[in-house]
Amino acid sequence: MATTTEMVADAQQKVVIRGENKIVYSTDAQGRVVSKMILHRDGNGWTPVSAYSVGYGEKQNTLTFARWNERSHVFNRDAKQQQFDAVQYPVLIVKP
Repeated sequence: MATTTEMVADAQQKVVIRGENKIVYSTDAQGRVVSKMILHRDGNGWTPVSAYSVGYGEKQNTLTFARWNERSHVFNRDAKQQQFDAVQYPVLIVKP
């Protein structure tokens, strides 16, 4: 499993390659994962598959998920959003 880490603006980005999949994690200044994007290797390079994002708040944390839409080229297919109690679930996506 190949892993690379790089700084991107105010966030840190970590890339993990597992077989034919690439997983890109971004963390905020407190080290919490704020996004996770999954890509799959095909004959044309890396194709987006799905993405997660996390919004952290004082009382609630929000997890958003969507699959890649080939037609519109955005993550909006099968989109779902769920709220979690911030005290009970302070972290929604663990670091790799």
